[in-house]
Amino acid sequence: VWPAAAIPEIAQHSNTKIIEINLEPTPVSSIVDVSIQGKAGEVLPKIVAALGQ
Repeated sequence: VWPAAAIPEIAQHSNTKIIEINLEPTPVSSIVDVSIQGKAGEVLPKIVAALGQ
C-alpha cells in the first residue's frame, strides 16, 4: 500500500538497517540487510529472548 510501500527504499537511501520478517520473500527482500522467513508472532519472541541474554 502506497506510500508506506516506499519506506524500505527510503530507509535504504538513508543507510538505515532494514530487517524483514515475512513468511516468504517479498519484492524488497533484495535490498534488506536481514531477511527472516517465518511468522512474526513466533520469530519476534525468539529475537527478544536472544537479545535479553
